[in-house]
Amino acid sequence: MDFNYKDIFETMDEGFACCKMIYDDAGMPIDFMFISVNPAFAKQTGTVGADVIGKRVGVLKPGAETHWIAMYKELVQNGNSKHFENTSTPFGMAYEVYAWRIGENHFGAIFTNITLAQRTHDRLQLINMELKKSKLALMNIMEDLEIAKATIEVEKAKDEAMLNCIGEGVIATDNDNNIIVMNNAAKAMLGWKTADVTGCKITQLALQTAGGKPLLLDNHLVPIAEPGREDETDPTHFFVRKDLTRFPTAVTVTPIKLGDQTIGTIEIFRDVTQERAVDKAKSEFISLASHQLRTPLGIVEWYLEALEAEQEIKNLPTQALGYITEIRKNNERTLNLVRNLLSVSRINQGEVKDKPAATDIIVLLKSIVHDVHIAAARKQINLKLAVHTIDPPPITIDGLRLREVIENLVTNAVEYNKATGTVTITVETDAHNLIVQVADTGVGISPVDQRQLFTKFYRTQTAKTSNTRGSGLGLYLVKSYAEAWGGTIAVKSTEHEGSTFTLTLPLAPINI
Repeated sequence: MDFNYKDIFETMDEGFACCKMIYDDAGMPIDFMFISVNPAFAKQTGTVGADVIGKRVGVLKPGAETHWIAMYKELVQNGNSKHFENTSTPFGMAYEVYAWRIGENHFGAIFTNITLAQRTHDRLQLINMELKKSKLALMNIMEDLEIAKATIEVEKAKDEAMLNCIGEGVIATDNDNNIIVMNNAAKAMLGWKTADVTGCKITQLALQTAGGKPLLLDNHLVPIAEPGREDETDPTHFFVRKDLTRFPTAVTVTPIKLGDQTIGTIEIFRDVTQERAVDKAKSEFISLASHQLRTPLGIVEWYLEALEAEQEIKNLPTQALGYITEIRKNNERTLNLVRNLLSVSRINQGEVKDKPAATDIIVLLKSIVHDVHIAAARKQINLKLAVHTIDPPPITIDGLRLREVIENLVTNAVEYNKATGTVTITVETDAHNLIVQVADTGVGISPVDQRQLFTKFYRTQTAKTSNTRGSGLGLYLVKSYAEAWGGTIAVKSTEHEGSTFTLTLPLAPINI
């Protein structure tokens, strides 16, 4: 088969061009001209071969890069062939080129369009760079996560240490009342392990009333705790341990807040067995002392009455009679204190025995007004009784204790009133209740004092200053009796303007 080298160039897929260097007047190469090209030239450059013969590159494609001129200048000057990759902006392509010197100022070049491969390569490089950046970013994130994890572990350890150092039992629940956390004190008191109760309903930790009845879900503090409110159980409630023994407890429950959202509750409780034992011993001592004191004080009262009835006593000097009067007044005060202490002791020990009977409230109130009017007149206080219900029905109740309750409120209204003030007793009924109000125009009670007013032995600062004889037991007895009868006692007061106490009792009250 006959062929020549021209046939090779004509049939190959790679582009081929024979070019001549173009120089300026100073002999510097400024361009090159196409002398001959093969058919594949068009495919590789996007131009028709016949259109480029005898044309300079700078004319065909203005803006050709100088690196091409420099590359071919070096080639024709030293005769060393070259293999390189380069881009051509005018052609908008990248090429792989094999070039060699053909003769003086002439060179030949075989080239392949590698634009797609170059772009793919560049894209892969870019992807690779992005992957490296992503990998570095991920490594940084992982490092930050490790640091954050370590910090969280430290904080968790601190929280657990603090939680387990708390002497009271602590139980945390979620919004479904499931237990999520329990501290060491709670586990010790209840005998349960965390794993035994985690995920269980809070009501599965049995809380009982004093009578041994279970505290049901609807009455349990955890599910009914409202946002922003703390509640405390009746101290007569009992927790049942795992071994079925039980202990009296005081429980405080407060919501767990995350921003404005409630995400659960915290229940804090303590074993009040020792406190109850101390209270019982104290109540027993007060009861014993009151019983022991009441007898001699009663005897003194009896002898004073007998002494005052003697004719010779009436003839004593005024100063001596004043002494006897003071002795009797202070003996009566001491007797009243003893009676109050005895009543409190009986309430605390559950020994109050009611003697309910039909009681005419109007007759009772008129009797109290009659007994108190002398003390009121002494301070020029106007004592008024207002009946807002015609013929209120009799109420079945222990009349003596009801008299003690209302008399306590009326005497306080007189005692802490301003001179020439007013005390108004009103009585009315609704469909189910008897309502007695005692209003005064006295010194009033501060909001801080109102919150503790019915607490045992509590006395306001005003009461301590204006009446040093008080014991702080009267209003405690009022509240204790009222609630035992199924009623309520409430107060509304403004400092320096007066107070209104409202006693509400069911017309068919619960007997103590």
